[in-house]
Amino acid sequence: MDDEIIQLTINEIYEVSVIVEADISYSLKKHGKTIFEIKRPYPDAGFGGGQLIASASGKYVIFSYFSGQSEEAFELFEVTDQLSLIYSSGYHSGETASFGFSEKEDQLLMALPENCIDWWVAWEDEETEIDQDGNTYFDFGKLLLLEIETKSTTEHELRIYPTKNWTPVEEEYDPYLNPEFKNNQLVISMPWGQETLSLPLKDFHSFEVSKSE
Repeated sequence: MDDEIIQLTINEIYEVSVIVEADISYSLKKHGKTIFEIKRPYPDAGFGGGQLIASASGKYVIFSYFSGQSEEAFELFEVTDQLSLIYSSGYHSGETASFGFSEKEDQLLMALPENCIDWWVAWEDEETEIDQDGNTYFDFGKLLLLEIETKSTTEHELRIYPTKNWTPVEEEYDPYLNPEFKNNQLVISMPWGQETLSLPLKDFHSFEVSKSE
């Protein structure tokens, strides 16, 4: 999906526009006048669509985009009278990425499920794994945490541990995890409801599912 124009107004002052053609062209308007433009390389795995997302204060803007081949990426900019690139993630395997800034806006988290239709597909396809304690699990997705000041990132796995004789309830659900930082905790929306993770995040977080899930 090329030649797409994506726009976002920030605090009724700035308007950010993205046009995806042979490259990714960003422009910034202030009170209707173009004051800054920058070009970024066309994504190496193609472009299927995207959206602009601003932080609560309007200090930062994210361009979140996907390849159309179960890959998601984002670029983070600081918004002043120009767009200053802070971080470009490149594509990560997964679908339906969602984002959350920490309350001080010093961290950005991308929550990325493996897929957006049947979260239990790895179990259904018998693609489960065994952990070091001999327990069966399958991967649900991951969290990518960016420290904005240092531009460093860490990845944190989300694992599902099915109980014996578990079978999934095959019903529609919202695939977006919609991460939200609250009181030094991270809340994410899993298919069965909200889960609260303590900070700092662990290398992996485990969720047990039973017949009632």
